[in-house]
Amino acid sequence: MNKPKERLEELRAELRAECLSYGEIAELQDLAGHIAADDLELLEAAGVPEGATYYERVRDEVERVGECTTSDAQGILEAWELKQGNVITSTDALDAAEAEGITPADLTNQILN
Repeated sequence: MNKPKERLEELRAELRAECLSYGEIAELQDLAGHIAADDLELLEAAGVPEGATYYERVRDEVERVGECTTSDAQGILEAWELKQGNVITSTDALDAAEAEGITPADLTNQILN
């Protein structure tokens, strides 16, 4: 297991024991991009809006990691789609990444590096 996944499980245990500190909540929010889309327990605790799409989660992660605005993050994702050979309005590469089970955090690292 990698570090973020291990830490998420530690935070899950704290959440279930109902003793999550404010610092741990902030840490959980920072790790939101590493949470699986079907892990509603951690997504809710991290403050990820219910029904957030994969695109929105990746965009938010690009915004957070890249320290940019939402508009800039959208532009980065559009440029990445173009680089993947798709049209600017396409989300084919994002859809493929989601189907492969790539977390928003891992995809963000691929996009920004």
